[in-house]
Amino acid sequence: MSESNPAFFIRKGFTLVLIGLWTVSIIMTTVLDFYQYNREIKETALLHAISAFEKDLVYRRWVAFLGGVYAEVSDYLRPNPYLVNVEDRDVTTTGGKHLTLINPAYMTRLVHELGFIQYGLKGHITSLKLLRPENKPDPWEKEALQNFEKGVNEVSSIEVMDDKKYLRMMRPLITEGNCLKCHSVQGYKVGDIRGGISVSVPLEPLRLIIRPGFIFNVYGHIILWGIGIIGIWFATKKLRIRLQERDRAEAELLKSKKEAESANKAKSIFLANMSHELRTPLNGIIGFSQVLGMAPDSLNEQQLEYLDYIERSGNHLLAMVNDILDLSKIEAGKIEIEKKPLQLGDLISRFPSTVKSLTEKKKIQIELNISPDLAYIEGDDVRIKQVLYNLLSNAIKFTDPGKRIGIDAKVIDKQAVIEVWDEGIGIAEDDLEKVFDPFEQVGNAEAGKPEGTGLGLAISRQIIRLHGGSITVESKKGEGSRFIINLPGIITIGKRKNLQKNEKAARGKEPSEHRGTILVIDDNEINIKLIAALLEPMGFRVYSEMLGQAGVNTALKMKFDLILMDIQLPDMSGVEAMRQINEKAEHKTPIIAITAYAMKGDREHYLKNGFDGYISKPIAIDKMRDTIENFLIRKKNKSDN
Repeated sequence: MSESNPAFFIRKGFTLVLIGLWTVSIIMTTVLDFYQYNREIKETALLHAISAFEKDLVYRRWVAFLGGVYAEVSDYLRPNPYLVNVEDRDVTTTGGKHLTLINPAYMTRLVHELGFIQYGLKGHITSLKLLRPENKPDPWEKEALQNFEKGVNEVSSIEVMDDKKYLRMMRPLITEGNCLKCHSVQGYKVGDIRGGISVSVPLEPLRLIIRPGFIFNVYGHIILWGIGIIGIWFATKKLRIRLQERDRAEAELLKSKKEAESANKAKSIFLANMSHELRTPLNGIIGFSQVLGMAPDSLNEQQLEYLDYIERSGNHLLAMVNDILDLSKIEAGKIEIEKKPLQLGDLISRFPSTVKSLTEKKKIQIELNISPDLAYIEGDDVRIKQVLYNLLSNAIKFTDPGKRIGIDAKVIDKQAVIEVWDEGIGIAEDDLEKVFDPFEQVGNAEAGKPEGTGLGLAISRQIIRLHGGSITVESKKGEGSRFIINLPGIITIGKRKNLQKNEKAARGKEPSEHRGTILVIDDNEINIKLIAALLEPMGFRVYSEMLGQAGVNTALKMKFDLILMDIQLPDMSGVEAMRQINEKAEHKTPIIAITAYAMKGDREHYLKNGFDGYISKPIAIDKMRDTIENFLIRKKNKSDN
């Protein structure tokens, strides 16, 4: 990965963050150990100090209980001048030894001096009411004594004495009965605080004892830190490799996605252009065959037969073009299902008349068995009709004359179940899995190759899946087939009456015949002649222009009842021509887009751009006639109002 890639710095920074966090955690535990180390020293020193104080207290009580002890006078042990008023302070034994009385305070001072010499342990007996000036408290002891007067029972802290650190601890001395022998002259009574003993324990010897354990812990932390750093380095390196592999995979995926989108866009453009280029000549073929069919008396029987061949071949080619475009849109995810309440029973019941010409031609009987429970579903009626028509046309195609086909429809578990069956040639068991694959045509080899693209069932399955349903097949060779559709979305029957009422209201009355003047703007002379051949016998006067600008000029000079506008013009687009007419014309004239761009969404696109209507090529005579007459009726109604 290049270092210029921001992800590189993010991941490198991630490693540094981990190392930083690990280092901080090690430092924190080391600091915690150091704190614990100092705390252990302090607690140990405090225990020593308390132990020393309690020993002092025990032998003081022992001496006080005995009324003092005698020891031989020497240069080290001199008579206590503060006991001069005590009877028998000094005595001489029968052997001639001179003894002096040692009271608790004197003994405590002597023991403290010896303890300091041997162990460095400092002890000091002191009071705010002194007999011996040398026992004067230092500032720390004075503050402690004052705190004792306030009820404090112990004072301890670490202090520096003679440039060394000591743990200083002090507790009060409480006056007991045996103490009054020496201290009654000071006015004390039993229970009074008459001073305290401070004990100072040097910390350095304790540090030397505890330090090896602390140093061992420090080295342990350093080793642990090093192991952690190595682990982080290896882990982040492995993670970085995986992330780099993921980035490469994502880059490849993104590249593939862009290539696929580019290819899909190119495919869509190609399909749109192919649709336009195929529909334009088909418009002439199918349209003029319809025009000739409108005057059957002018043709002999053979010519009518040839005309039927032309129209059927054109329609067959148009169906194949539509199938290919439908499958391409489904695969590209561009087909949309427009769900709305649909009376499924009524839709199915109209199919016998829809396929009547096909069934009569082959003398096939069609049967319907529709359950009364089958009411409304949420579905796209155009697409569901497409599926059912495809299944029925296949049933007719593969069923011999004199046999039956049919539709059974019912409700099972709140789903509409539609079964399209036939008594045809059936499907071999090995071919059942193939029938829904694109371009697969499963038929009777002896009967020759079936007609069509082999896309109908593939498209039907995708349409049903877009409805959230499923389509399956049951069949045996020579025993017919049964295609089973499951559709969710059943609506309660209570809505049926209102919906039927709305459907009837929407259909309204059949428009009466009206005549008018129509301008056709199209660069294809065949299309112009076809439209004129369709409209002039119906009483319309047709004007035409083959260029967009010429069409705009004519529309502005003359008054037309309707304008039919091709989209792909040589000098400008039909959309631009439409906009110029709408902007400059004194009177609003309906403009209908008449184009071979007939893919999903094209109608909505042109209506959104400002066209008043849309007719796709090849032109269906009945649809164009109805569309034109509806616009002229609406225009007349507006002028009457």
